[in-house]
Amino acid sequence: MPHSHNVTTMNKLTSKELDHLVTHEDSKGTGLGHYLPLIFKSFAQLDNVPLASELKIKLGKLRCSKTTKVHFQNFKDDDMVPLYDINSKCWNWDFPSSGITPAGAQETNESSFGLYLNVVSEALSIANPNLKQLTQASRVWYSEFATHAVPTQDIQRKPDSVLSDHVIQLGWNNFMVCAELMFSAYQPAARVGSSMDTKAYLLFCGQPWRRFVLLLSFCNRYRDLRVHLYDRSGGLVSPVFNIDNNPDIYLQILAGIVFGGPQCLGYDCTVAIMHDISKDTSSLAPGLADESGPSSSSNDSVAASGGTNSSGEVTHYDPPTVTSHEGTLVEFFEDGPSVTSNIGHVAPLSFSPHPRPHHLPAHPPLPPFR
Repeated sequence: MPHSHNVTTMNKLTSKELDHLVTHEDSKGTGLGHYLPLIFKSFAQLDNVPLASELKIKLGKLRCSKTTKVHFQNFKDDDMVPLYDINSKCWNWDFPSSGITPAGAQETNESSFGLYLNVVSEALSIANPNLKQLTQASRVWYSEFATHAVPTQDIQRKPDSVLSDHVIQLGWNNFMVCAELMFSAYQPAARVGSSMDTKAYLLFCGQPWRRFVLLLSFCNRYRDLRVHLYDRSGGLVSPVFNIDNNPDIYLQILAGIVFGGPQCLGYDCTVAIMHDISKDTSSLAPGLADESGPSSSSNDSVAASGGTNSSGEVTHYDPPTVTSHEGTLVEFFEDGPSVTSNIGHVAPLSFSPHPRPHHLPAHPPLPPFR
């Protein structure tokens, strides 16, 4: 049998293990669908997320297309300009025109899109400062592993973009969310689906205390967003949200992920895990060092509060006092017992032995999975 670091082998193993256990929510529904409101239930600001038409950012932070440059030609770099064009129904951003980074380009497609996610997050916090106050430690999108694998002894994978606190060393043990980019249309059985399955496994290996993990896929010229949720009984895939045509729903999802409490990302608030958070902002994306520096008070990824030493590194966490009542899919849908997976020896995934339907009804309530 090939070693576990063989990517093709791992994709086959996770795909086999998750056969009939990844459910795609019906796209005929409205709003956020069924399960996203459940996991964002504790995010009190969900109804106060700014609209796309309200977002503004400094012109100097935009990656402008030719059309946008003409439109803003009389503005200075420090002038605040709209981030979303309500007339053209598109973002004022120069998205990649192909799935391959052009030769000689100063930044990769993944770096450009990661910067875009950070700029949108910053614009949200400018429009509603209360959003950032809820998250004591800064969450930043990184794309440095798009071109080389995350350092690990076993399975070598390259997530296109990851969300994390500005920790000392990034790794599977502190990635909050992974995002994958696909220029072509989404297909569940295609590369992006297998990639999601394996990355969910790696997140659970690195963070066995999590109740569930979230991954994002941006397909169809990076405009179609889907949220992939995995717990130890299987996975759910949200309806598709086009970020151009449904910008306000997209912003609710992004705000819930970037500014929501740790329980929104699957962290167990009864478990405290210590990470060192760096104050060095030199590795952040250009233009984000001033605005995205982490707080010195705590690391919200582990749902605990603590103090810092003189170097700005978190040294201690007090026991958590908040208990989350939002659990896994088993709790959401009252599923039956699960069995242990045999695809790994560290934090193995456990899946229900019963096959599950591929599609959910468009509207709740949902019947229990059988």
